[in-house]
Order: sequence, then C-alpha cells, then structure tokens
Amino acid sequence: MSQIDEIKSRLDIVELIGETVKLRRTGRNYAGLCPFHSEKTPSFIVSPERQTWRCFGQCNEGGDIFKFVMKKEGWDFKEALRYLAQRAGVQLEAYRAEKPEEKEAHERLRGLLEAAVTFYRHHLAAPAGKSVLDYLHQKRGLTDATIETFGLGYAPPGWDNALEYFRSQGYQEQELLEAGLVSQREAGGFVDRFRNRLMIPIRDESGRICGFGARILDPNDYPKFLNSPETALFSKSRLLYGLDRARKAIRAADQVVIVEGYLDVIALHQAGFENVVSPMGTALTEHQLRLLKRFSRRIVLALDPDAAGQKAVLSGLEAARQSQHFKQGAGTDHFILPGFVYGPGHRHPIMAVFRHSHADLGISQIFRPVCLHQPLFDFLRRKAANHNLTHQRQGDGSPAVHPHLAVKIIVAE
Repeated sequence: MSQIDEIKSRLDIVELIGETVKLRRTGRNYAGLCPFHSEKTPSFIVSPERQTWRCFGQCNEGGDIFKFVMKKEGWDFKEALRYLAQRAGVQLEAYRAEKPEEKEAHERLRGLLEAAVTFYRHHLAAPAGKSVLDYLHQKRGLTDATIETFGLGYAPPGWDNALEYFRSQGYQEQELLEAGLVSQREAGGFVDRFRNRLMIPIRDESGRICGFGARILDPNDYPKFLNSPETALFSKSRLLYGLDRARKAIRAADQVVIVEGYLDVIALHQAGFENVVSPMGTALTEHQLRLLKRFSRRIVLALDPDAAGQKAVLSGLEAARQSQHFKQGAGTDHFILPGFVYGPGHRHPIMAVFRHSHADLGISQIFRPVCLHQPLFDFLRRKAANHNLTHQRQGDGSPAVHPHLAVKIIVAE
C-alpha cells in the first residue's frame, strides 16, 4: 500500500469535510452547501463509500481528500500531503510511484490466486472431494449454490499438488511463494502451504482476490484455521471476509454485523442475513473499523459466547475507543446506545439464526437486549472476570443466559 493510500485509509472524508461543511445524510451519501461558491440549494455531495466529493453546481468538479484540501487551502499537492499525513499519523518517506513492472507483478499474482480458486474448486468437485462436500452439505447446511457463490474448494493431501500443477502452468516457485500458496522448507525447496483443508477464497471490499482461509478437515491437524501469510496482496488486519458481498446489504440496512468465522458469514448470507462480515481473526483492528465506517456507522458484534469471544468483544471496543470512531457520551466512558445482549440459550449465534431464519427479521432483533445505557466497557470487564455468567439473575428473578451478541454500538455521525 502506498503512503497516499495509507493516508486515505486512515482519514474519513465525511469527518474531514464535515469540519467546514454542514452535511446531512441523503441515502448512502451526504449533502451540503458547496464551500467553493454561494448557493441556497445543496449541490455538494460526499460519498463515504468511494471517499470522494463532487459539486454538481457551479463548480462542477470533485475529487478525494487531497483535492478538497488543495482547493480549500490553496495548497499544492506536497503541502496537502504533509498536512494530511500529519493528521493521519503517517510518517512520510520519499515518495515513489508504483512502477509499471510492480503493477504488472501484482496483477500476475492476482491471476495466479484466481487460478488457485479454480484449482481448489476442481478438487472439491472430484471424487476425492466427496467427503468434504458431504461435510458442507450435512454438517454446515450449505447448498451447492452457496458453495459455488463463495468459491469454496478443497486442497488435497500431499506436499506438492499445487506446486507441481502451477509449475506446469508456467508459474515460478518464487511467484507461488509471493502469492502465499507454498512455503519454503528450512532445508531448501518448497511445499504446498495448504494440504487437506477446506479452502475459502478471501477478497477485498472490491471483490479482488487477496488470499485464502483454510479450515482443517482432520481433527488431528493443526491449526484449525490457516490463512494466507502476509503478502503484497494479503494483509489480515486490513481485510474483512465477506465485505465484497455484504456492502450493498450493509448500506441498505445501515448496519453491519460482525461474526467470528468465515463459515458463519457464509451460512448467514445463505439464510438471508447479508449484512454480515468477519475479521481475519477474532481481534477487530482500527483499520477494519475505518473500512466499515465507509458503509455504515452502526455495528453489531456477534461473537462466540466463550472466553475467546468475550476477549474479542473487549478488543473490538478498545480498538473503537482508540480510533475515536465511536460516539461517546460527554464526560463518560461508555458508548451511546450500547446493548449487552443475551441469546436464547448456550448456543453459538449461528444456531439462533437457524431457529429464527426469517429474512425480514434483523439479526439483532433475534436477541433480547437486557442492559442498555450502562457504562459498557467496565460492564464487560466485570462480566469477563466473573466466570459465573450463567448464574446471573435478571430483573424478574429468572436466570440470565450466556451472552451471544456482546454489544451493539452506534458510530458517530
């Protein structure tokens, strides 16, 4: 990622422009009076999704945050770059434009990863993949249409299936390593990174392939989930699984639900809840929050009710607090309209959807909020430290159940 892209990813154009222009939400965009000419009817539109602005009035021009600051302050690009870098907390280095050969190399890596999607899908459809299909059909309840839509595949056992195939297709070992498809042995040589695993393609918010998530099929294997390594295309702290398919539904519902696993995302989409995404691990990062904010400022964390899930909730809230992306009450340490939400029994959140699979029912309505307007962060810390969650009592004296949805939070407008 270039320094310019890094600055853009850290700064929200709605916040920046909103400091000088009074904006109001109009559907998926924001509108206001153009700051560059006099007008009575708003013609100035800001898109949080595209992170762009445009005046449809007298100016008839637009651009990104750099173009806005340059036009507003009368600066050249270098001056705007220094200002926005300081604001974003980005240390500037000597600017170097991406060379054509680098861009070509990245595109070739994406082509290799798309070919890998086809390779793994082929093995899932082969006779050796029947047990994996049975697992997806019977244990996960996925349909053939869903499996095809999400491009699920199968990495067969063996040390060099992918390695030998892609060699035969003209790819070099170094390219396979840079794409994250093989690993290098300490003694020399290469082996397939993914072996005897369910393969889940991971794409960025624009639908471009970045890498894979791979789940074990043999319970004796380790680790349970194995992602692609950090590469020029894959950075787990900057990606959200399913966002490419969820972005329209998130905008329509003005709400995003964050779950813990890739297969949870897939099952929820199949059940009609399409505004659902998952991080690359349980921890929610500041960059992922910034990315989500482009599509909605209302976020529901729907994580597992075990200790890891509770820890992930706290990590997500801490990331939100540190990024200052969430509306907080004046002089207090809690978010506006939080809800510590209990699910119906000790089941995983996904099971509640199967029991209440009504596509017209918002996922957060499945669960019953029991504690609203309470200093949330401290409340969750006490709950996590208690270790006796199932013996709590509700207001009517009935036993409270283990938490499923941990918190519903509203991002500042």
